[in-house]
Amino acid sequence: MNRLTLRGAGFVIAAVVCCSSSWSTILDTFDAIGGWKDPNYSGSTSADPACTFTIVSSPRREGTGAGDLYYVWGSGSFIREVNSTQPVIPADCVLSVWIYGDSSGNEVRLCVRDQEGELFTNDYTTIDFTGWHQLRWQLPYDAFSWYANSGDRLITGDPKWDSIMVRKVGAQSTGHLYFDEAEYAPILETPTPTPTGALNPNVQKGPFLQMQEETSAHVVWITDIACGNHQVEWGLTSSYGSVANDNVVRRRHEVTLTGLVPDTLYHYRIKSEGKTLSGDTTLRTAPPSATEKLTFTIQGDSRAMTTVCRQIFEAMLPESVNGFCLSNGDFVGRGEDCCTDWWQTQFFNPAGATLAHLFFYPTIGNHEAYNESAEIVYPSQYVEMFSLPTVSSATEVYYSFDKGNVHFVCLDTWYSNFSVGSAQYSWLQNDLASTDKRWKIVWAHNGPYISRDGILQGDAVFRSDVVPLLEGYEVNFFTQGHYHIYQRNEVKGIKYLVQGTSGDFLGAQDYSQSFVEFSTSDYYTYTKIEIDGPVMTGTTKTAAGEVIDVFQIHDYILVDDGDPGFSLNGSWTYQSSPTYTEAIRQDYYYVATATTETRSAIWRPSLDAGVYDVYVRYRMGSNRAPDAPYTVYYHGGSQTVLVNQTILGGQWVLLGRYPFISGDSGYVKLASGPAGTGKNAIADAVKWVHVQSLSTETPTPLPTWTPTATLTPTVVVTPSPTQTSLPSPTASVTPSNSGVNNWMLFR
Repeated sequence: MNRLTLRGAGFVIAAVVCCSSSWSTILDTFDAIGGWKDPNYSGSTSADPACTFTIVSSPRREGTGAGDLYYVWGSGSFIREVNSTQPVIPADCVLSVWIYGDSSGNEVRLCVRDQEGELFTNDYTTIDFTGWHQLRWQLPYDAFSWYANSGDRLITGDPKWDSIMVRKVGAQSTGHLYFDEAEYAPILETPTPTPTGALNPNVQKGPFLQMQEETSAHVVWITDIACGNHQVEWGLTSSYGSVANDNVVRRRHEVTLTGLVPDTLYHYRIKSEGKTLSGDTTLRTAPPSATEKLTFTIQGDSRAMTTVCRQIFEAMLPESVNGFCLSNGDFVGRGEDCCTDWWQTQFFNPAGATLAHLFFYPTIGNHEAYNESAEIVYPSQYVEMFSLPTVSSATEVYYSFDKGNVHFVCLDTWYSNFSVGSAQYSWLQNDLASTDKRWKIVWAHNGPYISRDGILQGDAVFRSDVVPLLEGYEVNFFTQGHYHIYQRNEVKGIKYLVQGTSGDFLGAQDYSQSFVEFSTSDYYTYTKIEIDGPVMTGTTKTAAGEVIDVFQIHDYILVDDGDPGFSLNGSWTYQSSPTYTEAIRQDYYYVATATTETRSAIWRPSLDAGVYDVYVRYRMGSNRAPDAPYTVYYHGGSQTVLVNQTILGGQWVLLGRYPFISGDSGYVKLASGPAGTGKNAIADAVKWVHVQSLSTETPTPLPTWTPTATLTPTVVVTPSPTQTSLPSPTASVTPSNSGVNNWMLFR
C-alpha cells in the first residue's frame, strides 16, 4: 500500500490506497505490435533514428511476447514511444505497465492525454534495476506534469493512455528495454479527511507578472503539485496590509490584485497552502491613459545563452521605468517539447528574478511553436503560460493594448495566417483603424525588411499584405527578432528595428539594402524606448551599459483621401484597386489640370502647436502633372510647391518645414491649376511630421529647402512673427465628400 494525498473540495485528504490483487482491465498484452511504431516514425523522439520498437518472445512476463524498445542515444535526450490506438482509461484508476530494466540509470515514465487534449506525465522512475518492475501511476493522487495543448492543467474526463517516455540520464548510450502487460485497476479504499496544510508545494516557475493595468495586476506562479489555497499579500510597503486569494486546485496559480493606483510601486509576496513561496517583490502599475511620457524596453532571441539572457534582463529592469517590456520571441529552444522543460532552463531560470518585477509582453517565435521534433505546432504551452490581453482579438496569440498615449499591437507570424483575408489581417485592420492614440507600435517575431547576405530578406507576404496596413494607419515603429542581428531600417517613413541580440548566437551585419540606417552583430543588446509627447527616442545598450545606437522618431499626422479632414471642391474622379500599392490604402482621386484653378483638394489635420515637415504622396504615371501645385498654409503665411508626379510615386515627397499653431487652421491644398494642361493631378495623402516645439512669441520661419528638378517652390514666404491666424485660400473650398469611402479617425 502507498501513502497518498488528494485535494478535495475545500479540504485536503490523505488516503491509504489499496489496489486489487488481479488487475481488472488489460490495455495491451504486447503479444502483437498493434499501434506501436518505431520512435522515429511516431515523430516524438530526439534520439538516434536507429531506435526501433518490435515484439519479441523473450524476455516476457505474460503471454507470448513483449515490446522491445531498442534505444540509441545520438544528439537527443529522450524517446516518446507513442501508441496510436490510445485506449481510454478511467480518471480514478491506477495505470500500470511492466518494464524489464537494464540498470542503465536512465529514466522512464507514463503519459496520458485528457479529453481536452492536454498531455500529462507522472514522475520519472530511474531504471536502476535489472528484470521486471511494475510502473504505477495513481492518477487522482500522484504528482504529475502538464505539457501540451489547451486546457486547465487538470486531467479532464477519462484520459487516454498515450505513450511511454524514456529520458537519457545515465552513461549508457544504447540498450534494450522491454514492456509487457499494460493494465489499469480501480482504487479501492475511500480517502479520509485530514487538516488543511498537509500539502507542501514548492515554486517551479515564478512569480511573474502579467496584464499590467492602471488599477490592477496579475501575479502568476506554478507549483510542483496541484493545490488550492493561494494568496498574494500586497501593499505600498513590505508590511503589505492587503490580501488577494485564489482557491482553485491547480498547479498554475493566477491572482488578480485590484483597487491599485496608476503609476505606483507596490510590494507583494506569494503563498500556497499557507507556505510563503517568495521574498518581498515589487511591481509598478501602468501610467494614466493621458500621460505623454512612457519608458519601456525591448529584447529578443535570448534562448541559447542563459548567462547573457540573465544579464540582459537584469540590465533592462532599472531601464523599464514604467515597469514592462516587449519580447520579440525565441526565448526558449522548443516551447512545445513534451520531454524537456526548456521554459524552465532557458527562460525562468535566467530571467525569472527580473520577471517577478517586470510585466512581460511576448510574441510567438518559431521556437515557441516547436515540438520535440522541431515541427511547428499550436503553441499551447505559450498560451497556457501567459495571460495576455484578449479584449480586442479574443485570442492570446495576437493582441493589442494601450499604455499612456501609445497603442501596442502584437502579431503572430508563425502559427496564425496574416495574409489578406485572414482573421488576423482583418483584426489588425480594424484594430489600427479604431485607435486614436498618438503613437502606434507593432511587434512580431518575423517582419518585412531585413538586409542580410547581400540581399533583401524577411517575410514577403508581410511586405505585400501587412506593410500597406502599417503605412496606411500611421504606424510609427515596428520591431522584430528572428534574425540574430541588430539592424535599424527605415522604409516610407516607418522605423523598422531588428532586435534579435539578447542571447542567441549572433549573425552577420549587412548594409547591402538602401533602407539600412545602422547594422551590427558585435554585441548582445536590448533597446530602451522613451516617449515624450511627439518624440520617441531609442537607445540600444549592452548589459554593461555601453551605448551601441541612439535614434529618434517624430510623431506624424496623416490625412488620406476619405479621412476626416479631407475635402474636395468641384468634381474629382475616384480610383481604387488592390494593385495600387503606391497609394495609401490603394485609392486616390484625380483631376485634369488646367491653366486656371477650377477644382481643389484640401487636407486639414488637427495639430498640436509645433514645427512640422510636410510630405505628400501619390501614385505616379506618365500622364501625371509634372507641375502639380501644392500650397501649404502655415502659421504666418503660405507657400506653393510644384511637384512632378511622373516620378517618385509611392514615396513621401517633402514640401518643406513649416510652423503651425494648435488646431486645424493649417492645411495643404492641391489645385487643378495653374498647371500644364492635358495631365492629371493625383490627390492621395499628406503627412505632417513633428520636428520641434513652437515658440508662440517667435514662430521661426523655416523654408530650408533646396529646389530640385523634381520639386520647385514658386515662392519663398517668410512668415510674420505677429500673425496669429492663417490667410484664407484664394479659392473658396466647399467640402464635398460624396463617394468617399472608409472614413476613419486618425491621430
